[in-house]
Amino acid sequence: MKKTLLFLTLIYVCIGIGSSIERNLSQQKLRSEHHAITQRSLHGKGSSKTPKSKSSKSSKTPKSKGGKGGKGGKGSSKAPKASKANKRGKGGKGGTNASSSKSPKSSKTPKSSKSPKSTKYHGGKGGKGGKGHNAPTPSPDGGNGKPTVDCTGNLRSIVEAIFGNISSGTYQEDALVWLQSDLKDNVVKCNDSSYITQRYALATLHYSTGGSNWINTNGWLGRGDECDSWFGVICDDNNQVTKLALPTNNLTGILPEELFAGITTFTSIEIFSNNLSGGIPSGIGNSPLRVLDIEKNNFSGNLFIEEIFDLSGSLEELFASFNGFTGSIPSRISKFENLKSLWLARNEFSGAIPTQIGALSSMERLYLYGNKFDGQIPTEIGNLSKLRKLHLYSNTNMSGPIPASIGNLGKLEDLELDTMGLTGNIPDSIQNLSELKTIRAFENDLTGAIPAEIRKLKKLVTVELHNNSLNGDIPDLSESTNLKRLDLSSNELNGQLDAKLFEMPNLRLLYLFENKLIGGIPVNFGGSTSLRDIYLYDNLLTGEIPDVIDPSLSNLEELIVSQNKIGGVVPSGICGLR
Repeated sequence: MKKTLLFLTLIYVCIGIGSSIERNLSQQKLRSEHHAITQRSLHGKGSSKTPKSKSSKSSKTPKSKGGKGGKGGKGSSKAPKASKANKRGKGGKGGTNASSSKSPKSSKTPKSSKSPKSTKYHGGKGGKGGKGHNAPTPSPDGGNGKPTVDCTGNLRSIVEAIFGNISSGTYQEDALVWLQSDLKDNVVKCNDSSYITQRYALATLHYSTGGSNWINTNGWLGRGDECDSWFGVICDDNNQVTKLALPTNNLTGILPEELFAGITTFTSIEIFSNNLSGGIPSGIGNSPLRVLDIEKNNFSGNLFIEEIFDLSGSLEELFASFNGFTGSIPSRISKFENLKSLWLARNEFSGAIPTQIGALSSMERLYLYGNKFDGQIPTEIGNLSKLRKLHLYSNTNMSGPIPASIGNLGKLEDLELDTMGLTGNIPDSIQNLSELKTIRAFENDLTGAIPAEIRKLKKLVTVELHNNSLNGDIPDLSESTNLKRLDLSSNELNGQLDAKLFEMPNLRLLYLFENKLIGGIPVNFGGSTSLRDIYLYDNLLTGEIPDVIDPSLSNLEELIVSQNKIGGVVPSGICGLR
């Protein structure tokens, strides 16, 4: 009898040890798998660490009571995947179910990660009066694969805490409703404030600008990652939006404040050629913007709001032409020390161009044409030593001379000062603009002679000085071999036609009409093969028209010499031209 009891006792002890070893191995395997999954999720593309929560701590599972007496059958159950409830296996009569005594530490696994594989739990053989082991912790979903708690229940309060109150019937509410749907069954993202903030901010843009009518809506408001699949959205390595590029996409409406309140990592916004209206959002200064391109929309009001000066340390390109902005350029414009391009053309700006604009030492392109500026061109503009493009034309309320300091702009390529009411002479310092390709100063009240030093500008392509009161000789431009267009019409030039004009290899348009030119048409005038239009009418020219020998003037389309004192017959070579 004693031997029998001892034998049964040894069996019981061995089985107990076996169960304990198996339980420990099961726990170790679950933890290893969970750790591996966590590491994958943390090191995956665009992943971020999940905030700790009290629920992530492990807790002991209540012990279950064992069955009574009898020979124990083997009970087994399979621990299901993380999204399903653990089912307790049935033991044999009087048997016990073995499982781990502690649940593995829980962790919120990103949507992209897979759950650990299930581990089998075996019931041990029950002896008389055997004790039951701990049952597995049931999953919170109740075993049906769906959360029992709606994680979006407090989403409104979370969003309103960040962005302010949301009224019904607004684009903000539309964005919230979409976000609630987007987060459904996504427990992990419900606790990711950066995910909520960024997607809500982008959703407000979609709903406030008629997103359903955009030309390209690829990916927008889909379940896909906004950084990978939403058209025009570009992110950095941390999945933070840095660039928004939606030009010519039929955005109609306003730029929402929420876009700049929720995303503070923008470096570039390119939304030109749309139908956006309203003013500049006050949150514009929240991001380190380098490029802001809002050209060709219907924006109005003051561009230079207080908050835009928060960009003074980062902004390099500001494109705001072809809108309805009003007001003046403030003297604080000097704070934009990194600004390379300032495009404010075709708006309703007024007042004088501030002298402080000369402090923009990085400026390369300055486009202020087509506004209502008054006063004179500030002398300080000559301080912009890196300037390549200067377009001030069509500011009809301006006056005064072209400042001599313009000659300090040694890198200037385009100088466009037409239709501005400018007076005085063209300064001799213009000879210093060795990189100049285009000069337009027509329809002003400029007087005096065209500086002879202009001959030094060998890169000239276009010269348009018509409709002024310039006098004297036509300057020698024979060294400007790239010159294609020369328009000195409607002035008071009183010299003779220079034969060198008709030897320039690329000159196509020669407009010298309505002057007081004297003498005859040079004999070599028919030697050009590039000239297309020659307008010499309404001058004081005399003599006869020289004959043309084919293929001279082979590209000529128009020759007008009427209203002069030219006599003789029309040469046969001229008659044969097309």
